[in-house]
Amino acid sequence: MKKKTMNELIEELKKDEQVEHWHEIEAKSLHRPHPFLKEWTTG
Repeated sequence: MKKKTMNELIEELKKDEQVEHWHEIEAKSLHRPHPFLKEWTTG
């Protein structure tokens, strides 16, 4: 499976109608990673 960049993950989050505050998730990702971003933050 190809590893995705942060921008690619954010684009996918923005496409998910359930994720309304993707920008907040991005801002907080380094403190409390969203499950969707776990792979990126644990790199």
